[in-house]
Amino acid sequence: MIKKSIQTQEIIPRYYGAVFERGNNALFIPPTSFVFGEVLRTDPKKLREYVIEWQKYKSKHQGDYTRGQPVHRPLFPIDDYEDLLYCNPNIVVEAIQEGLLKKYKSKNMWLSDNEKAIINGHLGNTTLTADIKTRYHGGKKNKKPYWKISMDSPLVLNGSYRFNAESCQCDDHFWGGVKKGVKVLCTHLAAGMNQLYDDDLNIIKSEKVIDRDVWLPFNFIDKYGSFDEQLTPYMEINEAPERSSLIIDVMIASFVKNENSFYINKRLAQIPEIYNPELISGIENGDFSFGVLHQKKKNIKTNPDYENAIRYLRREMELKLKKQGYTENRVNVLEFDNTRWETVCPEWTNGKHIIRTVFSNKFPPLYTVRKVGDGDVNIFQPMYDMSYHMSHPFSKLDNIQADKDDKTRRLTSTKVSIPSEINIPDIIKSEYKEQIEAFYPGNKRQIINKSGL
Repeated sequence: MIKKSIQTQEIIPRYYGAVFERGNNALFIPPTSFVFGEVLRTDPKKLREYVIEWQKYKSKHQGDYTRGQPVHRPLFPIDDYEDLLYCNPNIVVEAIQEGLLKKYKSKNMWLSDNEKAIINGHLGNTTLTADIKTRYHGGKKNKKPYWKISMDSPLVLNGSYRFNAESCQCDDHFWGGVKKGVKVLCTHLAAGMNQLYDDDLNIIKSEKVIDRDVWLPFNFIDKYGSFDEQLTPYMEINEAPERSSLIIDVMIASFVKNENSFYINKRLAQIPEIYNPELISGIENGDFSFGVLHQKKKNIKTNPDYENAIRYLRREMELKLKKQGYTENRVNVLEFDNTRWETVCPEWTNGKHIIRTVFSNKFPPLYTVRKVGDGDVNIFQPMYDMSYHMSHPFSKLDNIQADKDDKTRRLTSTKVSIPSEINIPDIIKSEYKEQIEAFYPGNKRQIINKSGL
């Protein structure tokens, strides 16, 4: 069998974040936008102070980790970069700036002294407009370009939040999900919102006094005075860190360790203290959910005949769903989240019925069937049968079980099944049989016959 490098149906994730569905489009909100937006508008001298605070907090119990002491595992471990905790802070700054230069061809996010990150800021009745310095390289004659942003409205109006008609000229906002009607709340929009939240109207001008709260989904500005006394997901020691430590952790992970933004955002989403209380309420009542924007599909060396059969199966699965009245949602979601088999999946809905088509290079295609219900919501705790959730997908076949949905953080009725109503190509049937023989705990022959294999 000759194997070739081929694009498979497995989706590589780009961003993880909160999703606000609204009629014909959706707004995708990665927590890192608000981290980078805060760095973009912060004076470099202040950022250097953040680095010093980060070194103090991070190094306090670093020796315990290296000695294998049973202490809290940090969300952002320093790993092979421990030297950064004990060096001159300027070396940390230079390491971050080199990473920015490599990724964006510019250090604009970490501004030079006396440069303005936000100009022409204005708040009308409800609309915020401003020119925000781009993260990328400068324009003609080395002038740093600015992106124009507009948002209606970043304020809490009549006791509720709303996002409408937000725009930015940057590629991240435009291309983030434009094909499916998804807009990304980018770094530049977040910088404007952060400034409005933190401003005394010196930079964001307004003809009227702002007497309403600024709607900031993820907050990296306020001090962590709200930290609980007990150990929280981000706290590495039983001591409340400065929010600036988290900002530097994210900058190190993004631009020194070059970690995937998807995983950074996924870890940030575990920290209750960064959430606006209104966002938590919105998730609990179903206005907001969690989702994934995809980067591209994964290339691996595989049998071309096998991959062609997988593509055929995908087309038939999707055609079948359309005939049954299902429509594909704008934003992808996670199935088998936080396991070795975590997969980014398209989601199809028909009323309260949800089907996700699961395509992974670790096992042949599956459906996960969920039914939207009134199950409990818990954003930050597992709330599921750990042995069931962590088990191999093929061990769950045809077993209806309550399991936590990563998208809604709600306990839902869940079933994993083989697309047996479709004529499965023989080259894939053998793979299904191997997975069943290896992982299905029940009557293997019965499930093979039932699935038409």
